Amino acid sequence: MEIAERQIAKRIGDLRKRHRLTLQQVAEKAGLSKSFLSKVERFSVSISIAALSRVASALEVSLGDFFEDEESRSDVIYVPRAQRRAVTGERSDLPYQYEMLIPRRGRRQMQPVMVSLDGNKAKFELREHPGEQFLLMMAGEMGYICGNQEFALRPGDCLYFKSSIPHGPKPVRKRKASFLVVFTP
Repeated sequence: MEIAERQIAKRIGDLRKRHRLTLQQVAEKAGLSKSFLSKVERFSVSISIAALSRVASALEVSLGDFFEDEESRSDVIYVPRAQRRAVTGERSDLPYQYEMLIPRRGRRQMQPVMVSLDGNKAKFELREHPGEQFLLMMAGEMGYICGNQEFALRPGDCLYFKSSIPHGPKPVRKRKASFLVVFTP
């Protein structure tokens, strides 16, 4: 099951309007520019999962609210592999693919996401957002920056850190990598 970027962009605007907030108010709370947020809502630019997490915090919603209309109220959520949701872009320059492992997580604290990146397309940039983050390297290799430290990650390696520390993957050119990220808002 796929979720188009266009759907996420529309959902951001819908949630912002439902909360009766202006672009400027959400942008300031999320630490983004009003111009960038406007472009995201108009589907002119892609939004990273880290920036989307900051928008979720600014709107006081869970990251899952961007991916579904109904909140799951069950104490147990089972998602067969076929029902996972891939976040895909309509533009070929999207350097990441996100797979929401628990798309119906509702108001739970953890958000597990499988991230795949192409070292030929991905650009290195640091991000920061509220919460904590756990990363498990699944395939390939890449560098990962946390603050002033760089880690060389290979399959099976793990990182756990506060997401408020500037962090981000540093792809190895001509290499693909995939990793599991579990983060809290």
